Amino acid sequence: MKTHLFVLLACLFVVMIGFGITLPVLPFYVERLALESGASQQSIVLHVTLLTGVYSLMQLIFAPLWGRWSDRIGRRPLILIGIAGYVIAQVLFGLSTSLWLLYVARIVGGILSSATFPGSAGHPLDIAKTVERSRGMAWLGTAASLGVVVGPALGGLLSRRDWHINWSAGHFTVDSFSIPFFTAAFLGLLTLIAALRWLPESLPRPLEPGTSSAEGGSENVKNDWRTLVKDLSPLLALTLAGQFALTMFEGTFALFAQAKFDFGPTEVGYVFVVCGLVMTVFQAGAVGFLAGRIRELIQIGVGFAL
Repeated sequence: MKTHLFVLLACLFVVMIGFGITLPVLPFYVERLALESGASQQSIVLHVTLLTGVYSLMQLIFAPLWGRWSDRIGRRPLILIGIAGYVIAQVLFGLSTSLWLLYVARIVGGILSSATFPGSAGHPLDIAKTVERSRGMAWLGTAASLGVVVGPALGGLLSRRDWHINWSAGHFTVDSFSIPFFTAAFLGLLTLIAALRWLPESLPRPLEPGTSSAEGGSENVKNDWRTLVKDLSPLLALTLAGQFALTMFEGTFALFAQAKFDFGPTEVGYVFVVCGLVMTVFQAGAVGFLAGRIRELIQIGVGFAL
């Protein structure tokens, strides 16, 4: 594997670790901070779901903007901004001593880390031959899926309460819940250094404002997007429904497992690891095997039923 492609995959892998690492830890982290601030037990669920949602909301808003800027200033700056923002957000998360600091960390992380996705997606499309582009995109999907697997494992294993870590300085503190996020920040810092050293710019020439690479004009791009959205609207609706259900599960499962089975971060992390492994196996194996053998509509129906 070429060095630049490996670094690109590492960038996406690390960012997805940051997403997955919060799944088993966030509810317990929020519970401690909420109770310390005098918040009611009932408000914990609200804060957990809002903190989960605000990260994705920032990505929804800013990822298209980052994508447009990547056509103007290049892929490499966007990837570097995304990784640097990711590191900052993870450090803030690990140092947080109040709920409002958690919100700040999630908002900053959602805004800046979302720059990684359009830059990573555009990079292999710029430099790969047509026959190799699908392979590059498949590798990116695999890296993202593996990050979702490794993230919960790190979060569950590194947030052990029996370590009794407690250090405070002003508005910041370090305890057992901080370790997973500091670990993610350290991995992000290593990735940032590698990207600075080995990741080249893939866009041959940044575009001037008001121009585009498609048909030479912004009006054509607008028309293309309208047609694309119209053609893909059924699939986009299905994706929205699937992600809506998946996010409901991810945002509330830890609270349910804690109340029902007395699960801690480690046990919740194991459950999410299993979920991530199943998704990875089906994406990398089953879907490829079924392609051309079973109609896509049937696959979609079976997937939603499962």
